[in-house]
Amino acid sequence: MAHAQITFKAEEAGISTRAWLEQAILGNRTQIVARMTPHHELKPLLFQACKAGNNLNQLAHRVNTLRLEGKLTAQECAALLKELQAIQATFREAVANARAD
Repeated sequence: MAHAQITFKAEEAGISTRAWLEQAILGNRTQIVARMTPHHELKPLLFQACKAGNNLNQLAHRVNTLRLEGKLTAQECAALLKELQAIQATFREAVANARAD
């Protein structure tokens, strides 16, 4: 895609691709945008969050099954939901802190 765009612009200018690139670079008509480097702890944190998320989904599925079978009370379900929400909040906080550093 990029090659096609560069080639098109060079043809449009009536010069070779190399000449167009030289003019663009040496004439400083390019704009370099620095990308933010993520915090070094973000990738392993997200990996662990994904693993934990899978386990949490399994737990939520099991709790729902038990609820449908009548083996859990509404209070027990509410308590378990509260625990899952606390874990979610902890992950959100950890990711926010990793991005802020």
